[in-house]
Amino acid sequence: MTRSSACARRSAAFSLGPGRPSSIRDRLRQGLKERERRTILAVERLERERSERLRHSRVQLAALDPQATLNRGYAVVHKGGEVVSSIGAVSQGDDLTIKVADGGFPASVAASGRRRRAAKAAARRNGVSDSGERGVQSTLFP
Repeated sequence: MTRSSACARRSAAFSLGPGRPSSIRDRLRQGLKERERRTILAVERLERERSERLRHSRVQLAALDPQATLNRGYAVVHKGGEVVSSIGAVSQGDDLTIKVADGGFPASVAASGRRRRAAKAAARRNGVSDSGERGVQSTLFP
């Protein structure tokens, strides 16, 4: 047997043509189908994960919505366009705007308030000094 005929036989055995044994072709097809199945499963898993992250972000955003806080029964007090976060920021006679879930209304401070004992630590955490400075924050609702 010549060298060229041996090469021809080897190349025929490894070609994808009709001379190739069907069991090898079947295994290649099966491997290709398995890769395709795994790829589809991976894409579906990634899409489910992305959808879940998006749903979680929407839930977080809804929870942080200032209107949701108002809908739960809270009110936001404004003085001169700024949010009041400390009794030290208002005095008798100050004009305020009270915002609730379905609107707002004007109010006037009738008397000075009294600070609660536990409120001092909370005020410090919110950036308000013991003297009441910085008792006003930027407006939450324009």
